[in-house]
Amino acid sequence: MSQIHEDNQPVTQITVVESEPGRQADALSLMIERARFMARQPGFVSISLHRSLDGSRIVNYIQWESRELLQSAHHSPEFRAEWRHFDELTREIEPQLYDVALVMDGTAAAAPRKRTRIAASRKRHTGNTRGRSPAARKAARARAH
Repeated sequence: MSQIHEDNQPVTQITVVESEPGRQADALSLMIERARFMARQPGFVSISLHRSLDGSRIVNYIQWESRELLQSAHHSPEFRAEWRHFDELTREIEPQLYDVALVMDGTAAAAPRKRTRIAASRKRHTGNTRGRSPAARKAARARAH
């Protein structure tokens, strides 16, 4: 189960995948296979896959014990085996590492207002790739993983 909290947080990677028209189900099926593989790797904490209602995107929310273990899982030959096929199903893949800034649940929202603490960013992200060409984004993605 996802562990979302401000202190002592795991590494969080959120990847937005834009699928080719009509290929969301195929891309999601492949991502589910990969999720099962990742769940068996050292350092795995959780994964959640979300599909957009318009059929154009998939969001992958993954948590890992450390950045090094996450990168090791991404570089494994078994994970990489279907990479080319995945690229055929998608238009754009945008992975980024994140820190939690705020966590609020229903009980906190209903409670009297109090000051919240925002977690300081550890700047573990791989950098912003917006504004780059698709080829440059793919190259950056390959370096990040």
